[in-house]
Amino acid sequence: MATEDDSSFNFMGAMGLCQGDMDCSKAPETSMPPSGSMNEPEWGDGLKPCIGMTFDSWEDGEEFYKAYAERVGFSVRTWTQLKGGDGALLWKRYVCTREGFRKGNKRVITGANKPKRNRKLTRCGCEAMIGFKRNADGKYEVARFVESHTHELLSASQRQLIKSSREGLNYVPDCDDRLKPLSGMTFNSWEEGEKLYKVYADHVGFSVRTSTQSKDCGGVALWKRYVCTREGFRKGKQLEVTGENKRKRNRKLTRCGCEAMIAFKRKANGTYEVARFIEAHRHELVRPSKKRSEKSNREVSSEMKGTLLGTPEIFNLLNSEKGEQRNIGCTNVDLQNQRCGIQKAIKESDCQVFINIMKKKQSFNSEFFFDYQLDEKGMVKHIFWADGSCRKNYTLFGDVISFYSTCDTNQHGPIITLFTGVNHHNTCVTFGAGYLADNRIQSCTWLCQAFLKAMGGVAPKVVITNEDPSMECAIRDVFQTTKHRLCTWKILMKLSDKVGPMLNSNTQFSNRIRACVLGSETPEEFELKWSSIISEFGLENNAWLTEKYNMRQTWIPAYFHDLSLGRILQTTSRLESENAFFGHFNNQQPVLLEFWVRFQTAVEEQQRTELCNDNATLCMLPMLQSPWSIESHGREVYTNEIFKLFQDEVIAARDSCDVKSMAQLGEIRITGISDDSGKIKTVQYNTCTKIAQCSCRLFESVGIPCSHIIVVLKGEKCNEIPSHYIMQRWTKMATWINIFGSNMHMLEGSRTSLPPTITRLYSESCSKFNSGIDVAKQCEKKMRYLHKAISDAVDHVMQMGPISEYNGRQV
Repeated sequence: MATEDDSSFNFMGAMGLCQGDMDCSKAPETSMPPSGSMNEPEWGDGLKPCIGMTFDSWEDGEEFYKAYAERVGFSVRTWTQLKGGDGALLWKRYVCTREGFRKGNKRVITGANKPKRNRKLTRCGCEAMIGFKRNADGKYEVARFVESHTHELLSASQRQLIKSSREGLNYVPDCDDRLKPLSGMTFNSWEEGEKLYKVYADHVGFSVRTSTQSKDCGGVALWKRYVCTREGFRKGKQLEVTGENKRKRNRKLTRCGCEAMIAFKRKANGTYEVARFIEAHRHELVRPSKKRSEKSNREVSSEMKGTLLGTPEIFNLLNSEKGEQRNIGCTNVDLQNQRCGIQKAIKESDCQVFINIMKKKQSFNSEFFFDYQLDEKGMVKHIFWADGSCRKNYTLFGDVISFYSTCDTNQHGPIITLFTGVNHHNTCVTFGAGYLADNRIQSCTWLCQAFLKAMGGVAPKVVITNEDPSMECAIRDVFQTTKHRLCTWKILMKLSDKVGPMLNSNTQFSNRIRACVLGSETPEEFELKWSSIISEFGLENNAWLTEKYNMRQTWIPAYFHDLSLGRILQTTSRLESENAFFGHFNNQQPVLLEFWVRFQTAVEEQQRTELCNDNATLCMLPMLQSPWSIESHGREVYTNEIFKLFQDEVIAARDSCDVKSMAQLGEIRITGISDDSGKIKTVQYNTCTKIAQCSCRLFESVGIPCSHIIVVLKGEKCNEIPSHYIMQRWTKMATWINIFGSNMHMLEGSRTSLPPTITRLYSESCSKFNSGIDVAKQCEKKMRYLHKAISDAVDHVMQMGPISEYNGRQV
């Protein structure tokens, strides 16, 4: 009969339980194994199980033996047990996991019906074991103890791999005892108990799900059990991504064997009592700022479930009326009345009302930036605004930005411009918004200057816009060091209107023109393909195509593959998501104030998405697809979304890449590598600096190592991604940077370009910190040592005073 196997234990607590009862003067009773060398654990006689040692319960004995097993280097499993007629446990035996041998029929890898998993042989006939027997007084005594093993024990550095104890540290929530559902507490119903436990879970930072329950014949719950959502492990069959019949979703691994739980038992008087409560967790708890993203802490009200409104309309009305997304509750009539009321109230004075609101917001929030300009008649000409989150986003991810112009928002035809980019989860973020009365060069110049002022005078490295001569001139005048490129997909979207209906319906033409524009790796390859298409389809006299060819350096990716991160915004998904995201909040000619309300809602939605992605990166590990250590290191460093991109490159390196040639020229090793494209990519690897460059230029344009570089690194025995290839903007620690000072003003130079030497040292320091913190968090002693070392180093750096960033002299 199976029982619960509670593998969490506290070694010192287990020692204290048996201190007064154990008799360690007796020699252990052992049996010699039939074959193999003997391995005696090196462990003090006073700290190992002895015949006659007694425990208050078999659980205490189990905890003590597992603590002993972990420290000498082997894993434990339950073997056999016997219960009496009343269900009381009479005896129980635990053995080393390498006890016995695998049965003969289990060695067959394939059968008649389906293939079986090719499991490794782990059992070797080890006879190490312990047996507990129940005494007349109800306590449990060590009746038999076999100490010797027939295999080598794990070293101290390998003991974290022990299955019966590898769940990790216990994380005990820091919580007031008055909020804890302690054992013995009673409730009028199990619903009350569930509510209390969920409130407690929300307070300390974890999510709850129902585990098991038992009901009587009348349907009344006799007992009910709730657990942490990270309880248990995913079953073996569920780990397989593909099956014989269908492809399964590649879900993230969230369960880690956490044993935090609560159990309610129904008493004779109909109330429910807390029968068991396990407080400690096997994982880090969610920080207060991310608690709202936990699944069990999210709930849709009953009023909202019955409404006919769509989600965007609900969120819009929520912001305009209530100010917060959790205060939801309205009808379609309420929404229409609210919108009509806003439009009627502001009518012709919408710009002035908007300015008044902006000024008031700026007076209460020093992080909020707002600027505007009036014309000769005192009417509003230009407006720009960016709150603290937008400015922080720019400081972190503003190396590449996009200017996106929306439709007109009022009768006099103003233009709304959005400044957007991509964060460390590869999702869109907003840097600010502008309002222009017209699209003249002077207006666009003012907008760029306002944006630059809001962002501390730091210009972006790359700007991507639509075709707009006025904006092009403004960018050239204001962002003098910035590279300006046009959106490739916006130009391709116009192709169907420029070539006529016949070619527009020609699938071959469409595929070839897109392959030419998007698939060419060099300018020479593009020009050859373009010339062939123009000649074959008779488009020599097409003025629009001729114009686009003459400006090819501004929109064809082959001409800026080496442009830093130039491709991260040049995607259809990015364009469509941006259009849909802000277009949804910008329907039929809303007034400026209404657009701002909807704009704020859109920004809040981005923040909510980032919060959920941060929480997913913290709690969910993507499944590895290869045994390569460099893939595992990528999972530790990158966010989940970026790791997907890196993992694709790893799989391509494993399955599709083949080394075709290799040559050595001094310090440079040149390797030719083929892939699925049928082209040979050239990787130049500097054996001194350990830096590789590939002709595909993926790292330069996207920021992650390509499959060809990974092949070379694998050949150089690199088990981790070199720090040179780890861009801070794609890592889990991308947002761990202080942007605002103590006065909440943006720090000067927080995104200023650094010399190459400092950039390399900065990247290496971040990588070492990531690796160190991952190792140290498994041990309190190591964590305290690392904390002291970092504190001492920071104090020393602060005492050094300001250092010139170029010549190293104190200034």
